[in-house]
Amino acid sequence: MLMARRLLIRNQDLDTVISSTALRALGIAKPVAISLSTRLTEDSSLYTFSSRALKRQLFCPPNAYQRVAFVSHNPAITQIAACLSTQPIDNISTSGVVTFNCDINHWHELTKNVCRMDYFDYPKKLSS
Repeated sequence: MLMARRLLIRNQDLDTVISSTALRALGIAKPVAISLSTRLTEDSSLYTFSSRALKRQLFCPPNAYQRVAFVSHNPAITQIAACLSTQPIDNISTSGVVTFNCDINHWHELTKNVCRMDYFDYPKKLSS
């Protein structure tokens, strides 16, 4: 998968990938987890289009995880990313990847505009 290769090229290090149980989401999450040699957790609560419902799940992974990839659905995932980021994000397209650096010690400290976008890529973007 294209995005998994691009993350591998960036030497992206993850503690885990947490994905919606939707087949399309798992079709993205599994190659990423395999490419980056990390665990994959399926979570049916990520199969939502509500940013409020998604926020409850995204802000509470175990604190043992510092680098987590979430695979979920629009418009919720774009709304959450736009809320967290200090930079504008209008849309995360299908298979899009956004990485953030967040100056926090615990997941529950995530709040609006607390993260700096590190990387934003999507399949139709020419550069890798």
